[in-house]
Amino acid sequence: SEAMAIERRVEEIDALLAYYGEENVSSSLVTATLASPGGPWFVRLGLPPGEEPCAAEVAVPTLEIQLANDYPLGESPPTPVLHNFTLSPSARAELLSEMVEAYEADMEVGILWGEMCNDRLSTMRDMLRESKEMSPDKDVSASDDGRNGRNGSKVRSFIPPSGKYGQPIRHFNEEIISCRENRRTFLSTDPFRPPRSGPGELFVAHVCECTRFEHVQTALAQLLFENKKVSKASHNMFAYSMTLSDGTKIKDNDDDGEGGSGAKLAMLLELTKVDNVLVVVSRWFGGLHLGNSRFKYIAQVGRDGLEKAGLLK
Repeated sequence: SEAMAIERRVEEIDALLAYYGEENVSSSLVTATLASPGGPWFVRLGLPPGEEPCAAEVAVPTLEIQLANDYPLGESPPTPVLHNFTLSPSARAELLSEMVEAYEADMEVGILWGEMCNDRLSTMRDMLRESKEMSPDKDVSASDDGRNGRNGSKVRSFIPPSGKYGQPIRHFNEEIISCRENRRTFLSTDPFRPPRSGPGELFVAHVCECTRFEHVQTALAQLLFENKKVSKASHNMFAYSMTLSDGTKIKDNDDDGEGGSGAKLAMLLELTKVDNVLVVVSRWFGGLHLGNSRFKYIAQVGRDGLEKAGLLK
């Protein structure tokens, strides 16, 4: 209903004010007018790369969110508009498209979209800093793809869009992940939004069969390189367990910056006695800390993934 939509918008405005500060959220691009439920909302996201924070005359990158009439309850997403972003037309179009694709009905996107923009700004700053530090005879793109591993094999690296969540850079053997026989088919759960969580907070599980380590590597590469939404997640924690043809048991887990989460998923596999499987749980941080409850949600969503894959007896 309209009343419920307005109530949800008021709650989202409160979350935006708490997350970005009252001085950075308003209903005007040029004045600090208090944001209203009817919109549009303007969220100031920081200074352009290379500019000093004290330079008052610098135009600040700002995300404008034009609300659909039934937002956030309806199917139609809000319209994002970028002001004062130093992006090429293609990069701007790509970012706007990713933001719209991230929207789902009954989902607040203010903080999610703001952090997607902040991630892009952070990447731009890092690239600018690295280009200044790098000597002229070095190739700026060498850190991305095509590097050689210790055995001479090519390595493809996944660099998280933001370093603030503690995610590591991941390196994959190009020969392994490009082998068609190693490709996996995933079953993914519907997005789960915990109660009393921040706007944009979501958990999704991805489950696939794995019977050797090459399957695990390829599956992770598929998620990170081929699924744009997963690649933008705050964390992609995982655990796997498998029994090789010679009877050797192999299992491991990874927190992906969410300390203790990998162990929770490993315990889930042990308790359910599920084998030859990889379970990945993607989390998009919504701006409000969930405390220890986040581990309950991670295990719950992981279990939902195993159940959807028909692996629970």
